[in-house]
Amino acid sequence: MYVLDFSTPTWLILFYNTISVFSIVLNTLGIYLLLFQCQKLGSFRYWFLAYQTSCLLTDLHITILLQPVPLFPLISGYLVGVSFTWFGVMPIYSIVTAGDFIIIQFLMLMMLFFKKHRAIARIAEGFITPRSIDFSLLSIFILMAIVVDYELLSNQLSESNRWDFIQQSVPEYMNDFKSLPNFVIFAAETVQMKYLVTGVSLTAPMTTILVAVLAIDIFRMMNLLKLKVSSATNRKHSEAVKCLTVQVATSVLSLAPAVLMAVFLAMKSTYSQTMSKVSIVWFSTHSSLNMVCLLLFFPPFKSFLKKKYQTPPTLDSLPNELIDKISQKLGPIDKLCLRNASKRIQEVVDRKIIQFTYLRLVIKEHFVEISLNYDNPVLYFRYQHNRCLVFNQPRPRKVLIGNWLLIALNVWKAIISIKSLRVRLVVYDISKEKVDISRIMRRIQPGSVFADHIYIHAENYRQVPVLLAQFKTELIETMKLSVYNKTGDKPFNGIFQMEKFKNVEEVNMLEFGLIRAADLKWLIGFPMFFVNLVSIPVNDLIWLKNEKYLISENPGETPIPFDILKLRTQVAFGKFAEEAKRFDLTEDDILETLEVFKTNELKTPSEHDVLTHAIGRKMCAGITFPPFRVKYHPKPNIPQPPEVEAEIRILKAIRLRSRSKVLKHEASQTEKEYLNEGLSKETQTVESSDDNTDYQNSIDKKEMKVDSDVKIGGKSQETACRTEKENLKEKESKQTQTDDNGTALRNSIITKELVVDSDEPTRAMRKMSIQTEKVGRQEGRDKEKTGRKSNTEAKHKVKDIASNSQNIKDIRSQEKKSRKSTQAKVPWRY
Repeated sequence: MYVLDFSTPTWLILFYNTISVFSIVLNTLGIYLLLFQCQKLGSFRYWFLAYQTSCLLTDLHITILLQPVPLFPLISGYLVGVSFTWFGVMPIYSIVTAGDFIIIQFLMLMMLFFKKHRAIARIAEGFITPRSIDFSLLSIFILMAIVVDYELLSNQLSESNRWDFIQQSVPEYMNDFKSLPNFVIFAAETVQMKYLVTGVSLTAPMTTILVAVLAIDIFRMMNLLKLKVSSATNRKHSEAVKCLTVQVATSVLSLAPAVLMAVFLAMKSTYSQTMSKVSIVWFSTHSSLNMVCLLLFFPPFKSFLKKKYQTPPTLDSLPNELIDKISQKLGPIDKLCLRNASKRIQEVVDRKIIQFTYLRLVIKEHFVEISLNYDNPVLYFRYQHNRCLVFNQPRPRKVLIGNWLLIALNVWKAIISIKSLRVRLVVYDISKEKVDISRIMRRIQPGSVFADHIYIHAENYRQVPVLLAQFKTELIETMKLSVYNKTGDKPFNGIFQMEKFKNVEEVNMLEFGLIRAADLKWLIGFPMFFVNLVSIPVNDLIWLKNEKYLISENPGETPIPFDILKLRTQVAFGKFAEEAKRFDLTEDDILETLEVFKTNELKTPSEHDVLTHAIGRKMCAGITFPPFRVKYHPKPNIPQPPEVEAEIRILKAIRLRSRSKVLKHEASQTEKEYLNEGLSKETQTVESSDDNTDYQNSIDKKEMKVDSDVKIGGKSQETACRTEKENLKEKESKQTQTDDNGTALRNSIITKELVVDSDEPTRAMRKMSIQTEKVGRQEGRDKEKTGRKSNTEAKHKVKDIASNSQNIKDIRSQEKKSRKSTQAKVPWRY
C-alpha cells in the first residue's frame, strides 16, 4: 500500500522562493567577481564562469520555473512553478530541461578539474592528460543527456494509460489525482526505468571518486611546485586549487540527493515522499552554499569582502609581524614611543628587539655554572644572570650534562618569557661523560627556544661524530662547531682533516658555518663542509662574532699604539710571506683587520694575533652573521710620547732600507741587461767601421799606385797626401772616443742618480725606464731604416739578374731560329 499526501506543502514553496532569491544574489555576485576581480586566475576563470552560470540557470529553473512536488514512492509528481501557471508548458518538458541543466553543470565541474590538472602537470612535469579526454568527456555527457531525455519521454505514461495505472495501483487516490492541475507518472516496473535509476545512482559516486582522485593528484603536484615556480605563479595556482577544493566539497553535497532519492524509491517506505522533498531542497541549495564557501575561503572573493567591510587599522589592530617590521625601521626614541602605545605593542616590541642572547653552561667535577647575557638595543641595557652550584664531593654520575642544560634553559625561561628568541648556546664539556643532545632537544619546545648557533667544545674529537649524529631536529637551523684536541691521537681522516700538534697548548679549530638542518644528518662522512683555518695557540682563539674578535689580555703588558702595530705587522708580513701565500693573504687584508680592531675599540693585539685574525677573515669571507647592535664611542686623540715617535721613525727607516735594497737590486739587473745590449751593438758598429777602413786603405793603395805610375808630383805632393790621411784617421779616433765617453757618462749619470735617489728609489726607476725606452725606440728606428735599404737593394739585384737571364734566353732563342732558317735554305745532301 502507498501512502501519499496531496496537500500543498507551503513550507516547500516558501523555501523555493527564498532559495531562488539567495541564488540570484550570490551567483550574480560570483559572476561579477570572476569578470572584474579575478584577472590573475587566467583562462581558468572562464571555465569557472561557465560553471557558475550553469549553477545559476539550474537553480532558477528548479526553484522558479519548476517548483516540483514529488509523490513518492510512485515515480510521479506535479509542478506549481511559473512554467505551467504562467506559460502552460507541459511538465514532462520542464523535467527534461532540468535534467539537461544538471548534466551541463556536472560537465563544467569535470572540465574545471581536468583543465587545472593539465596546467599544473605541465609545470610539475607530471602526467599530462591528453586533449582527447576533453572531447571524449563532452561526447559522453552529450550521450548521457540524450539517453536520459529519451528514457524520460518514452517511459511517461499516456493520458489513458496513467488512469489505468492509478486504478490498478492506488484506486483510493483517484479523486486526488483528478483534482491536480497537472501531474506526471512514469512506469516504474519497466526494465528501461530500472536501468535509468541504477545508472543515475551509480554515476553520482563514480563522478565523485574521479573528482577526488584529480584533486589529490593536484595537491601532490602543488607540493612539488613550491620550489620550482615563483611566488606569484604559486599563489595563482594555489588560489585555483582552493577554489576546486570548495567545488569538491559542495559537489559531494549536490550528488548525495540523487543517490538518496534512488534509495527511497527502492525502499518504498511511508516516509519516502517527505525524504524526496528534502532531497530536492538539498540539491537546490547547492549553488548558494557553494558561493558562501567561496566567499569565506577563496582568496580573491575573501579580499573583496575585506576591502568593502574592513575598518580603518589602528595600532592595536595591526598584526605582530607588521609591528615587528615597523619597529625594525624606527630609531631608539621612536621605538620607545611605540612601546608606550599599548601593552600588546610593548610585548611585541620587547619580544623582537633583543638581538643577542648568550647562554653558557660550564660543567666540571665540583662546579656547575649557568650564565645568561642578553642585550636590549632599544634601552641599551645588558642583562646578566648567573647561577652557580658547587659540590663538596665529585658530581654524582646520575646527574648528566643534559639535565643541567635543561636546568639552564628553565632558568632562562623563568627569567624572560620570549617565544621567538634566537639563542646562542655554548656547552663546555670538561668531563668525560656523553652528551645526549637529542634527548635535550626533544624536551625543548619550538615555540620557546630556537637555537641559532650551537658551539660544542669537546675534549676529544672522536666524540664529535656521536654528537653530530644526534642533531636530527628541525629546531637547529644553523650550527657552529669548535673542537679542541689535546690528546694527540691519530687524525680521523674520515671526518676531519686535522694535524698533529707539537705541544699540548696548541689546538686546531675547525669551523663550518650556516649549514642547514636538513644537511646535518648527512654530515657524517662528508668533509667538504669543514674548513681547516689555522693552528693557533689557546690564548689567541678566533671568535667570529660579527667580525669582532676577543683578544687575550695579559695584565703585565701595556697597550701598543696602532701606528707601531701597523708597521710591526707589515714587517712581520714580510717574514711570513710564504705562509701568507697559501691563504692568498695581502697587505690590504692586514690593514682591513687592523681597521676592525681600531673601530671596535678592542685591546691592541700582537703582530701574530693580527696575522691569524687576517687569515681567519680571509677563510671565512663568505660567512654572514646576524646583526649585533652595540653603541661604540670613538677614542680621543692622545699625543704620543717621544719614545714612541722615535720607535716609529726607526721602523720607517727599516722599511725604507728594505725597499731601497729591493729596488737597487732590480735596477742593477736592468742596468746590466741594458749595458750588455749596448756592448753587442757597439761591437757590430766597430766591425762595420773596420770594413770601411779596409776599403779606404785599398783605395789609398790604388791611388798611390796610380800616382807612382803616372809620376805626377814629387815628394811634397806625397807628404801632403800622407798628412791628409793622418788627419782623417785622427778625426775618426776622436769620434770613437767621444762616443765611448758619452756612454760612460750616461752610465755614470744613471748610477749617480740611483745613488743620490736611494731614499727615493721610485724616481730612479722611472728615469731609468724612460731612458731605456728612448734608446730602444731610436734603435728600432735605425733597424727599420737599414732593413728598408737592404730590402730595396736586394730587390734591385733580383731585377737585374732576372733581366740578364731574360736577355740570355732571348739571344739563345734567336740563335736557334737563325740556325733553323739556314738549314731550310741549304738543299739536302746525300
